[in-house]
Amino acid sequence: MEHGYLHDLGASFSTFLNVLRGGPREPICTTLHDSIEAGGWASRVPWPASWLAHFRLSAEK
Repeated sequence: MEHGYLHDLGASFSTFLNVLRGGPREPICTTLHDSIEAGGWASRVPWPASWLAHFRLSAEK
């Protein structure tokens, strides 16, 4: 699936924010997914279902 410029820019910004906070070099959505799966702090946040699906898809890439 081909992504556009704005999608790529958003993914780059998300990765930058994650690295800036001391996380791994991956989008923040992937970090949130990993935290949810491990029962971390993000699993206690009542995320909307559409966001949870986005986190899962981000982690699959």
